[in-house]
Amino acid sequence: CVLGTSDDIKKFNKILGIVRDANEFVILGATAIGVNTAIGLEKAGKRNIRIIETDPKKCSDTLNKLDYSHIMNGNTTDPHLLSSENVGRADVLMVLDTTDEVNLLASLMGRNYGSKKIISEFSMPDYESIFKLAGIQSSIGFYRIIANDITKAPISDEEALVQMRYSNELFFSLTLNEKSPAIGKK
Repeated sequence: CVLGTSDDIKKFNKILGIVRDANEFVILGATAIGVNTAIGLEKAGKRNIRIIETDPKKCSDTLNKLDYSHIMNGNTTDPHLLSSENVGRADVLMVLDTTDEVNLLASLMGRNYGSKKIISEFSMPDYESIFKLAGIQSSIGFYRIIANDITKAPISDEEALVQMRYSNELFFSLTLNEKSPAIGKK
């Protein structure tokens, strides 16, 4: 997880070789995360956003919250729908349905259709390794979102460590100045 200003993130992406901005987005699932992501993308000036949702009521509720996004009622794991919607053509496929199994299946189908970048949500920590094993590298766990919010909280100490639920998770904050020994080191 890399935190920083928009300009700093762009610089970081450039170092990694990511220089092309994403312009076309498909979001599977009009969940709170999916709708808020679409709202954020619209505010960032993105206009080519499609949301596919299985629940007709969620579709109509979502329609009232967005200005430019297209919302479609359909099964997020229907291979014919995903094919006809050209999910493989989108720069980013976000799989944000309500269950881990649906998200895994839809992610695999998106990968099969040629999606360049797939971001998928999971809620059970065990699914993180399953997503990675399936080749879906950008998976977001609910517990990681909470941990990310913790790291965004202002921490008054110069160094603060937080041990998370799992033994291999450790989050830290380190304030650097021009005299810090960490400057210039990997």
